[in-house]
Amino acid sequence: MTEEVTEVPSMGELLEGAPKNWGKWGPNDELGTLNYVKPADLIRAGSLVRKGKAFSLGLDFNQDGPQRTGWGGRFNPIHVMLATGTDAVAGRQDAGKLRYADDMVSMPLQCGTQWDALGHIFNGEKMWISNASVADIVTVVARTAENEFSMFLVDREEHGLQVREIEKLGLNGWPLCQVVFSDVVVPEENLLGGIGKG
Repeated sequence: MTEEVTEVPSMGELLEGAPKNWGKWGPNDELGTLNYVKPADLIRAGSLVRKGKAFSLGLDFNQDGPQRTGWGGRFNPIHVMLATGTDAVAGRQDAGKLRYADDMVSMPLQCGTQWDALGHIFNGEKMWISNASVADIVTVVARTAENEFSMFLVDREEHGLQVREIEKLGLNGWPLCQVVFSDVVVPEENLLGGIGKG
């Protein structure tokens, strides 16, 4: 039997008690969490470079962009051409004596354009995990770089984390489970012992 939802909570109710930095560094601040990054942090980060490889952290600004789960009715940016160069060539714009191309983008305002640098995003699955269905917190060892593993604490109620009990013929004294991570966001403070010390 399914339970009917009669009242949708407001965004304020959903985010009640969630950490926030709004106004933390004054009303005119535009850096946000970059205020945490000090020159000594940049020097320390530079010393961790193992390969001279540069890559973009930007996300696609199209239908293949950052929204994967459709959470909260979110969708990826929709790009629509309102007028194209073919309109000009076909003479459809000659009355205004101005030829042009025009386009429009529709997207949710929180549609991301870059990765969150203050956390980790987990995707993947593990099988035969003991007691995951009765635990409140899951300990996860994840690859954070090539040949580098780190350990994290993940709340079992985290959005995108699913725990499924596996039916067994015997040994029913404790549950064995499949744990699935689908874009599970894990904050940096859930890291145990530091990167690469898992």
